[in-house]
Amino acid sequence: MNIEITSFTPYQKNTTLQGFLAVRLTEPGLEIRDIALHQKDGNRWLQLPAKPYKKASGGKGWSYILNFYEKERFQQFQSVTLEALDAFQRKDKGNKNDTKVQPNLF
Repeated sequence: MNIEITSFTPYQKNTTLQGFLAVRLTEPGLEIRDIALHQKDGNRWLQLPAKPYKKASGGKGWSYILNFYEKERFQQFQSVTLEALDAFQRKDKGNKNDTKVQPNLF
């Protein structure tokens, strides 16, 4: 299955949030938008799309719209997607290497 980054929008505040990306899974013909990219202390991680809800305590919580039910599959997806994002950003800076990454996810 090929994973391709179709867009990345930087977003920086005083948080770990660095931006949002869209990922195209070419084999099933699926695009996942609004994946959040976080970074702290040199570590990067992804957060799948989520919607806010109001907790009983009055605070704000997040409910995931998509979720991998196997942690290992999410970790593999995250690793391959971050690799594809790096390739996408290199291409954006003038390096025309292919931005598609073909992992063995499923």
